[in-house]
Amino acid sequence: MDISASEPSSSGIFDGNIKLRCGKNRRETTKELAEALRVNAIKYQGHAIRAFLKRYVNDPHGLEPLKMYKQQFEREAAIADEHNAHYRVRSNFALMYAAAALAIDYKVLPWAKGSTFRAIEKCMHLALATLETGKTRVASIMSNIDTHHLCKTLQKQLAGAYIVPVKAKQKVTQKQARTRQKADGFEINGKIYVKPDRFKRWIPAQPQRNALKERKVIVAGRKDTATVEKKIGGIQGKPRYYAIDLSALHLAASGERN
Repeated sequence: MDISASEPSSSGIFDGNIKLRCGKNRRETTKELAEALRVNAIKYQGHAIRAFLKRYVNDPHGLEPLKMYKQQFEREAAIADEHNAHYRVRSNFALMYAAAALAIDYKVLPWAKGSTFRAIEKCMHLALATLETGKTRVASIMSNIDTHHLCKTLQKQLAGAYIVPVKAKQKVTQKQARTRQKADGFEINGKIYVKPDRFKRWIPAQPQRNALKERKVIVAGRKDTATVEKKIGGIQGKPRYYAIDLSALHLAASGERN
């Protein structure tokens, strides 16, 4: 996820107070600092993680403080929203803090835990703000999507696709299994199940797929995903597919409302 690199009151990517170097203004100072960081990042890349992992794998009690630091971040880094996605985002940042805090304990990182916590918490809030901004932007984009033309495009793609009819509870031969593995999708009880990689090739933009879901052309059982799990004989496991309601697709392509 993209996180804003700077704030209105910051010096580029540097949020803190920058001590100006002799004879240089703020822009020149931060430019030199950024270049020095880049050079050192290339020179020392990988040193800290190797030192950390060596200590961690040889520490029989390393998991306990890692869990403790993660729980601390999740407890103290408050979030206003109760959406599950926001909690998952916080959990990712909590693990980041936990690893950094343990690396500080191991003296791999010469940082203070308090400032590290605040920096990671700040990045988390910027990430959550980006999520909210993205929602607004997607809503604006979706209002300008020509769903009629989009559904016409999907109809054309389906007409040229390799769609294999499937009947439930029928024994599958090896030849049928190979055929199904090569297929773009399957037709089951009047509904088309398209493999995700094929569907994303046909409809590459996420806002367009969201628009199809809004029109119920894409049928999904959950709000947080546009795909459904489906067990199909000859295909290992229960992969996820884009389920297409052909009746809704026809209505949308013809310009009618379902």
